[in-house]
Amino acid sequence: MFDKKQEKIKKHFDIYIDGKKFKIMNFFITETPDKWLRLVTKIRGQQFPRKTVAEIIITTPDDNISLHGCFMHNVSSPACEEWCYEIV
Repeated sequence: MFDKKQEKIKKHFDIYIDGKKFKIMNFFITETPDKWLRLVTKIRGQQFPRKTVAEIIITTPDDNISLHGCFMHNVSSPACEEWCYEIV
């Protein structure tokens, strides 16, 4: 079981929300009438901020994104958790 957890963690990268580190597997920015940031993780139990406005910083080899978002909702399935923020 421990090896599966380590393999799962290796597929994630760090982001920062209000200075606190979180691990996500992927993110999507959608621009259908409103702009949304969707964060996808397989690591359960992370307490993503449910604040009115949060500063979100995502740094990958390809992207350097800094934005402010309002928490909207989260969706949980057996495979992953998805956290959504409206970009403000």
